[in-house]
Amino acid sequence: MKRRGKWLGLIAFVAALASVGCESALSYYPHLAFGQLRLLAARRDVADVLADPATPPALAHALGRVEGHLEFAHTRLRLPVGGRYQSYVQLEREAVVWNVFAAPEFSVAPVRWRHPLIGAAAYRGFFDLERAQRAAQSLAARGFDTQVSGAAAYSTLGWFDDPLLSTFINLPDAHLAELLFHELAHGALFIPGDTAFNEAFATFVGQRGALEWLAAQGRDAQPTRAAFRARVDQAAFLLAWRDRFAALYARPLAEDQRRILKARLFAEMRACHAQRPRAAALPRRLNNAVFVAVAAYQRWTGAFAAIFDAAARQWPAFHAQTKAIGELPAPERAQRLAALAARDAEAAGNQATPAELTCGDAGGHAAIAVDWRHMEASEPANAGTSPLPAAQRRL
Repeated sequence: MKRRGKWLGLIAFVAALASVGCESALSYYPHLAFGQLRLLAARRDVADVLADPATPPALAHALGRVEGHLEFAHTRLRLPVGGRYQSYVQLEREAVVWNVFAAPEFSVAPVRWRHPLIGAAAYRGFFDLERAQRAAQSLAARGFDTQVSGAAAYSTLGWFDDPLLSTFINLPDAHLAELLFHELAHGALFIPGDTAFNEAFATFVGQRGALEWLAAQGRDAQPTRAAFRARVDQAAFLLAWRDRFAALYARPLAEDQRRILKARLFAEMRACHAQRPRAAALPRRLNNAVFVAVAAYQRWTGAFAAIFDAAARQWPAFHAQTKAIGELPAPERAQRLAALAARDAEAAGNQATPAELTCGDAGGHAAIAVDWRHMEASEPANAGTSPLPAAQRRL
């Protein structure tokens, strides 16, 4: 009966999506519906997979780890688990979906696609790589910068019980925990139309949660913390350069001049990056869509670090405060997040300046400078106390 209810839920979900009534929707939303249907139909209960003598031992071991992650998510991180991740799907591809990001040729602002139920989003997902590439090519032909990125997982926001997938089940323990906590966080709080809020919230919960999980297991969190630090450092670099490109595009120049200066600035960005020998590699093809992707996931992570500290690193208080901010009108919400991110950057100290990140230019991005104290996986402070001075506790 539960499964039947989920199928009826899918029918209602697709009907709502199709109600937008435009030509692109008549093609795109059935693609989503069929992709989701195929995924649901391929599910096998984890218990059945583990009981099957044909299951490879490596897969059985990988699946056996998940129960502990989910228990930790529910009891420690206060995330809604329900029936999620109780089934498994073997996929014959490297990603479950591919997301298309796009931006105008002379803007770092994202192209936003409007959807029923979830509002506008700064990317569009596809279950088929070729279809995603065709969508990107169509946008490029109209003058947009594009990027196609594969994703190992996604959340249906509680509409369905999301399965474990072969695209991520073999991740190392800490990174599996991070992914599961990230996707479960989407089910805890989702603000329609605010991609940057939703993804930064889930990114923070995933990373902080993974470090707390390692601490609870008595395991060394330093390699994982270093990996997370490297991601944030790379995001800081990209967002600082994003601001330089935004300044360029704001100048009153002819299109041909902008195009020449844009190419030169990307060359300067690569040269600057070459001076960072330990940094992660840049995408092979750089354009404005790269900035859209990084801003969607990393722009406000520092704001959520500040909220976590203000909540005395207590998850129930953190969730209550993030929910309250999420309920603010969009302009006020963005202002609050910007202020919190700036506060976190100031509290962090010893962060690379915008001038350093852009090899001398001062027009960088301060909000990404995350206070790395929130990545320390020590036990949270006792309820009613705060590890921060009073001035830093205020929201």
